[in-house]
Amino acid sequence: MWRKVSNAYEHGAVAVVLVTDEFDIRRQVARRQTQLQSAVNDFTQAAEDFQKIEKPSLAEIDAYRNGVDKSIETLAAQSKKLAAEFDPLLKFRVPGTGGEGSRIPVVQCRRAEVDALLKASLNTDLATLERDIDKGPTPHSRAITGWRVTGDINVERREAEVKNVVAVLEGTGPLADETVVIGAHYDHLGFGDAGSFVPNSHEIHNGADDNASGAAALIEVAHELASLGKKLPRRVVFIAFTGEERGCIGSARYCREPLFPLENTVAMLNMDMVGRLKDDKLIIQGVDTSAEFPPIIDRLNKEYGFSVTEKSGGVGPSDHTSFYPHHIPVLHFFTGLHSDYHRPSDDFATINVPGMRRVAALVASTAAALAEAPARPSYVEKGNSESSGESGDRPYFGSIPDFGPEGPGYAIGGATKDSPADKAGLKAGDVIIKFGESRIGNLEDFDSALRKYKSGDKVPVIVRRGGEEVPLEATLAPPR
Repeated sequence: MWRKVSNAYEHGAVAVVLVTDEFDIRRQVARRQTQLQSAVNDFTQAAEDFQKIEKPSLAEIDAYRNGVDKSIETLAAQSKKLAAEFDPLLKFRVPGTGGEGSRIPVVQCRRAEVDALLKASLNTDLATLERDIDKGPTPHSRAITGWRVTGDINVERREAEVKNVVAVLEGTGPLADETVVIGAHYDHLGFGDAGSFVPNSHEIHNGADDNASGAAALIEVAHELASLGKKLPRRVVFIAFTGEERGCIGSARYCREPLFPLENTVAMLNMDMVGRLKDDKLIIQGVDTSAEFPPIIDRLNKEYGFSVTEKSGGVGPSDHTSFYPHHIPVLHFFTGLHSDYHRPSDDFATINVPGMRRVAALVASTAAALAEAPARPSYVEKGNSESSGESGDRPYFGSIPDFGPEGPGYAIGGATKDSPADKAGLKAGDVIIKFGESRIGNLEDFDSALRKYKSGDKVPVIVRRGGEEVPLEATLAPPR
């Protein structure tokens, strides 16, 4: 649906009116009809069974009467559900991402109302129009003359203040103004809905691995470093980030308004889903973002014995992505995806606590090594696929989304080295407001616009930089 809304916005639409298509209605009606028929069959079978009793007792008669009452209630409920499927309105749901969402009003109308409009203006109806559209790719767009849509849309947009939680272990000596950041996000999905892999459920998603494991490990790392009995040469800042599930909002906010200068932040260590260690397999992303990282990890891992899989680059779907574009080398610790990811079943019983403790110990040792190193680690810029999921069936652009800023446009936190976005001159803080001929109101609009092009196309891009609109041009690369 949002692809259609983005396409409408790109072409100048001021609103979108949705109706439920006949295919979906028939599918839902068939499902409800099956449920109703099952209830009818149960009622009929109960009546037949009762008729076979030659001389029912008072208790049997009363039980049958109670069964009839319950069957009638069930039949009435199933009938009501079936009736609701013939021309339904979608339930209003909370948007799944941060920011402003759609830039234009999106409402839904019942088919009966639209049918009357189409018959009066175009001498057709929805069913006929849908069948014509389904026959092939030929557009069937037509102006509806003699009609206007008017109405009041009153959506209450609730905002809540959420906080990053920060603790500081001050350093001592000439390097005390340099900082090592250790982070983990503490938010998850609440009752699920958008972001859940079981979106129709209303169960608490505890997120034991994603990311209570990282938050608990963060506290353990802080405890270990604070218990060394000495001050480290560099400051260590521990941050429990909020808003990661909505697009690294908390870490992006910290990087825009850091408590300690980013130019003096020498490394960022991130833990996200570190509670499912299996067969000693530990994934560490970003080992190649500093020349000093590989020997440190190799040396320390001799004590901990992990089977380390190194993943290249400093951009991925977690909070380290906010730091890497600021020329800060990053390490991201992760024990792997599993079938409970973003489901209510991601609960405490599935956590490998001893394994999580070992991961925390490696992170603490790595942080201490970086804090005690005579020189800050070098920064190596690596190419990455962008964290918005750009890959596969669309050309590669190379922007890194920033979900924190509000307002129209697609805000970016940076551009991957040597990517089309980087070569075009896009910078952290830019907001893309036009891509080719498409106006851009949010990330979904950008995704839709990008799919209109192919590798090698030269696309004009307009970004809002500060208070000015800056024209650029990008040559798109093959999908990644």
